[in-house]
Amino acid sequence: MTAGLALVRHLAAYADDQERPNLLAAAAWLSWALGRSTHATVYTDRALAIDPDHGMSQIVATLCSAAVLPDWAFAR
Repeated sequence: MTAGLALVRHLAAYADDQERPNLLAAAAWLSWALGRSTHATVYTDRALAIDPDHGMSQIVATLCSAAVLPDWAFAR
C-alpha cells in the first residue's frame, strides 16, 4: 500500500484537474488504510476543492470525520 500511495501521489502532482480528484481519492483511501487519517483528510479536502461531488472523496472524508480506522491498521 505504501508503494501505491507513492505512485498515486506522484501521478496526482502531474495530472490535470479532470483526473486529479480520482488520484487524490486513491491517495486518501490508501492513507486511511495505512492508519494515516490526518493525511487522508488533506487529500480529500484537495479533491473536494476541485470536485465537490466526488463520491469516493466524500466517502473517505466521512470515514475520517467519524474517526473510523480499518482493523488491519492496528495489526502487527
